[in-house]
Amino acid sequence: MLAVVLAMSIQVLMPELAAGSATPRSIAHFVSLATAGASGRFDEVYHVEGPSQGTIEIAQIVPERGFNAGSGKWSFLYLTKSGISSQWIQMGSKSWDCWHKAEVTTWTCSGPGRFHESNGFIQSVEPFLPGLVIGEVTDLNQASQAKPDPVKHIKFFGTESASFGPLRCVKVDATGFGLVTSCLDHRGVLVTQEGGSYWTKISLLKYGSRVPDGAFELKGVSTSSGQTFSGIPS
Repeated sequence: MLAVVLAMSIQVLMPELAAGSATPRSIAHFVSLATAGASGRFDEVYHVEGPSQGTIEIAQIVPERGFNAGSGKWSFLYLTKSGISSQWIQMGSKSWDCWHKAEVTTWTCSGPGRFHESNGFIQSVEPFLPGLVIGEVTDLNQASQAKPDPVKHIKFFGTESASFGPLRCVKVDATGFGLVTSCLDHRGVLVTQEGGSYWTKISLLKYGSRVPDGAFELKGVSTSSGQTFSGIPS
């Protein structure tokens, strides 16, 4: 994810700085952009490739950066022609979700319930890309404390998007994370990514600051709640 750069150690960055390809100020700006891009109010539509190919619409209404561990106010709708399409709605500490398989058109829904720190629930919210960014930052921050440093190579560069203007990009190769190239726009919003632990390709299709009313409406009727609340099948 674009935010993998946030966790890199100064020792790894110094060779790039000496070559004049980046400065401490530009690195700090990149960090602040990435943080801003996962914050506040927005509606985003992405095309993704990975376990299956599809689109993800993400809505978020929070005064601070979103996370994927059962707090905040956000939702996503992941639609794919193969595999499982899914929806998640997070309202404070309450969660709802819906899903259907490729050969089924009826949505199965659950909630309200609570998000649990377990593999099933974590996998259920992988389409919430801002939370995925923050999760990878946390993981790499922890990994960067290990010796030897897991980062093999890091490079900063700029490019241009016909739809979203100038982009700031990073290409990083790190043990345990692989080779990832990510680019963000002037808001810090993730525009493109190739490589990653879950999605292999991410492309921003649309961005807006207005969240549609339907972003927080379940696709079906909830059939379980409370203790029986269940996450999206993997």
